[in-house]
Amino acid sequence: MIKHAMTICIRILARALVLLAFSEFLFFNEGPVGHFLGAPDAMNKALQIAELIVFYCLPGSLLLALEPMMTSWPRTILAGAFVGWSIEAAMVPVAYENVPFSFFWTSVSWHAMIDVCVGWVFLRRVMITGTAVSKIIYAVVLGFVTAIWSTWAWSDLAFEIAQFAEIFAVALALIGVGYFLSTLNSSEIKLGQVGFWIAVGVNFAMWAIWATAFLPLSLGLLVLAAFNGWVLKGAAVGKQSVNDQLYNRSGLWSLLLAVPCAVLGFWLIDMTGASTKVGELAVLFVAFGGTLIYCVAVYFALRSRVQK
Repeated sequence: MIKHAMTICIRILARALVLLAFSEFLFFNEGPVGHFLGAPDAMNKALQIAELIVFYCLPGSLLLALEPMMTSWPRTILAGAFVGWSIEAAMVPVAYENVPFSFFWTSVSWHAMIDVCVGWVFLRRVMITGTAVSKIIYAVVLGFVTAIWSTWAWSDLAFEIAQFAEIFAVALALIGVGYFLSTLNSSEIKLGQVGFWIAVGVNFAMWAIWATAFLPLSLGLLVLAAFNGWVLKGAAVGKQSVNDQLYNRSGLWSLLLAVPCAVLGFWLIDMTGASTKVGELAVLFVAFGGTLIYCVAVYFALRSRVQK
């Protein structure tokens, strides 16, 4: 019983670390990243990270609960949307800042697509089960793509290349530890019905606290989430996308290759002086591209529901 509970806690922590890395540090969120860079010493920085980790156990628990449903790419995206709404509507009320656009950006376009689909499902699978060549390739891609994406926040954060490298290194550390923790136990342990409803219930309760302050806007998100759940439930079942029985940890060192690539990318962009235009294009691409992919996932899920 105790061993089972500890395993569940470790798995929630693993997901929290990866979600935190992609949601805040690799997103270059002005608030958390700015506070981190402004911390007076390493101890205060560590305390800030620890506080964020605790908060991210909320969506981390929901991700663990929903993973048995992530058995096809449309299902993974639809489940990821719930994780995104947990971050942006249960942890904080950002989802109500610019309705209805804010229902999708960043909850769906970033958190579902990048945090869950790319960070937790795809990149983790590559780093744990991929070939040495594929691990190196995707580590290099991660570094350069992060440098490109970071340009959207250059004017707000006003950081130098050394600060960028620090933020990226922290994110990689969180990702590496998260991936490592996800491989510690090769046995398949799930939350079960009770654990599932506890995770969903806690997330819903936190959402309800914010929702009452943003009525009637919050009712729109409730309708969207209900529709998302209905589509998810009826979507075709495929091969499971996430599997904690993958436990090859030897390739995680490849993530270190992303650091020099990210720094090089930052320097090259800075040399061109085109960071503002690059940042604007990156945000448009991710925001609208992610929403489009979500709509395609809904379409395929609905089509499979009709064909049943």
